[in-house]
Amino acid sequence: MSTIAIAGASGFLGKLIVEESKKRGHEVVEISRSKGVDLSTGEGLADALKKADAVIDAS
Repeated sequence: MSTIAIAGASGFLGKLIVEESKKRGHEVVEISRSKGVDLSTGEGLADALKKADAVIDAS
């Protein structure tokens, strides 16, 4: 399956997307400040996206 990076993974919608993506067999990269990735500054973003085949923005 694919590796999906999910921005906003710790939010209400993001958590649902993470859960459903994992159920469907995808590897998930959770992008959120609590996971060490800050979308506003870009800190940690490059590393989080390295192996992603797709990105879902739920932020």
